[in-house]
Amino acid sequence: MKPFLHVFILTFCSVALFAACRDNCPAFPDHLVDYYPYQLGDTLKFTNQKNDTVMDFVIIEWRKDKDHTIPWGTDCACGSEYTFRTSLYDGIGIRVTISALTESTTYLFVHFNIGESHFSIRNADGKLDSLPFGNPIVFEDTTRRIVVVYGQGITEIQDKTTDYLWTQK
Repeated sequence: MKPFLHVFILTFCSVALFAACRDNCPAFPDHLVDYYPYQLGDTLKFTNQKNDTVMDFVIIEWRKDKDHTIPWGTDCACGSEYTFRTSLYDGIGIRVTISALTESTTYLFVHFNIGESHFSIRNADGKLDSLPFGNPIVFEDTTRRIVVVYGQGITEIQDKTTDYLWTQK
């Protein structure tokens, strides 16, 4: 009888462990996509303040997570993402990922990479409702300043090294 009890306990613990790490994750919230309201194939056009040069960024990768299930045996971090990536223009590409990690509390991150500038912010209150990052969002470091307006996307890119301001066309 003891071997049966050992096998039963071992089987029960294994099933409980795998079941604990299997979770249904929600889709990425639709209203948050409007921080960057782009689709695959869209062209983002920016012109400088002299209106003599245009930068075009074409969306070549676009993904918004739908409802999904975490496979058994993973790290149990339930989350969803919205990501887009553009083609390169003079060595400058744009990659943006918004991540919503939904373990016990919801955390929302924006990772924004443009050229050599990398930005990452997290919302302060842990809520996904309304505009969790505010409006507008301003990303800034020593070389660039980028403004994102809800419903419009990226509206300004300032190159601080040349003092050029590129605005959405």
